[in-house]
Amino acid sequence: MKKRTCVVFAILLLINTVVIYADSWPHCEPFYIISEDGMRVFHFTPEDDTWREWGEDRETFPTGVYYNTTPPELIYGASFPNTPIGAVRFVFSSDMQYFAWFPEANAVGHEDATRATAILFYANGIMQRQYMVSNLVRDLSMVIWTASTAGWQGRGTDFDSVANVLTITTRDSVTYQFDITTGGIINVAYEPPNISEDLSSTCNSSVIDEVNDVTNELHIYSEEMSNDDNLLEDDATNPIVELFQNIWSLLTRFFIPILIGITAAIIYATIQKRLKKNKDANIPK
Repeated sequence: MKKRTCVVFAILLLINTVVIYADSWPHCEPFYIISEDGMRVFHFTPEDDTWREWGEDRETFPTGVYYNTTPPELIYGASFPNTPIGAVRFVFSSDMQYFAWFPEANAVGHEDATRATAILFYANGIMQRQYMVSNLVRDLSMVIWTASTAGWQGRGTDFDSVANVLTITTRDSVTYQFDITTGGIINVAYEPPNISEDLSSTCNSSVIDEVNDVTNELHIYSEEMSNDDNLLEDDATNPIVELFQNIWSLLTRFFIPILIGITAAIIYATIQKRLKKNKDANIPK
């Protein structure tokens, strides 16, 4: 009994446990991003110097946006938490006056969507607006948790540098359009997931083809049923067709039930007759 109880308890633990994946971050090194016109450059330098232990020494500049001159001339500075930061996590306006940052290690030591940062918007190095994962994802069961991250984004981001509009889709298929200059939300739209796309990640092409074939057959069947309904409606106005329909209605209401009853009576009588005959044959004379 004790062994069975332990097994049940272990199963309950497995069911109610959130899956957490381990993380392995590379050491954070300085990097830079040049604007589209090449006139400005964003320099990022970690606050500590531990990166120098992993690579060769290089000339660095305090984190911020500079004119791309020699030497660079500071336009504005910026500061970030001491977390792993990569160049791919930034989206800049064409003049680098505004940018959005997606923190990589956004959920260190917890699985709380209200504390996990999704995206931050900056203007001239000053944070304007911050969104948590719980602000953007409606179905939080879709969030993928690791030891230090909350994966909330679906498809890749899209940025219109002319209109300064940043488009992001979450894992639960909600698409947001942000004004990168303020961080405000311009538009929100829900996109139902595409069945073929979902299947492609878990099934082979033959299964997807079968699903598409069944879908096409259902469309064809629906069209055929619609055509048959139209034909019946046209035939209903024909007097001959209406006469046959009335005759068939009478047959189904009266004649067929009577015929079924007579047939059942004959079968029952035949069975009783055979049973009696067999009983008489078994009686010794």
